[in-house]
Amino acid sequence: MNRTQILLAQPQVVRRAGPGDTTTLSGLLANLSPDDYFWRFLTGRGGPAPAWMLARLLDDGDGRRGAWFALDQTSAIAVGHACWTLSPGDVADIGAFVLGDRQQQGLGQALVRAAVTEAAAAGARQARFDVHPGNRLIAASLRSRLAPHRAVLVDGLLRWQVPVGVVLAS
Repeated sequence: MNRTQILLAQPQVVRRAGPGDTTTLSGLLANLSPDDYFWRFLTGRGGPAPAWMLARLLDDGDGRRGAWFALDQTSAIAVGHACWTLSPGDVADIGAFVLGDRQQQGLGQALVRAAVTEAAAAGARQARFDVHPGNRLIAASLRSRLAPHRAVLVDGLLRWQVPVGVVLAS
């Protein structure tokens, strides 16, 4: 799936993030509601600058992380994002979000699938998702998609850790 664009039923495209995407990330962060910002980053607005964040999300040649954007195909505005980092034990930590008005259209699933596929190619055997318990929509989605695997509570967050094949088959 490397560098391949995934066309969705909606006029959106999922593509790998690159070094020139600071403006793309800035625009996406600016469009996040305070609730969406909290659910993704577990903090309020005012975090690090987008250039700093993007530099830490992109693969810097070690093959241990990557990032993806979902873009509105008409306007080229980012409407979603996913990233992954390969942690010790061949576990990929996965993070993703989609703007509120674009949720429940399959876009989050496409972003997660792209990130997990790339992480698996980098050697991940497990995918890990940490979700705030108050983020009921995402928690319910993961419960459904990753069943029969169950979340455990770790540091106040719901954590699912499952084989990458389970994610890719969901």
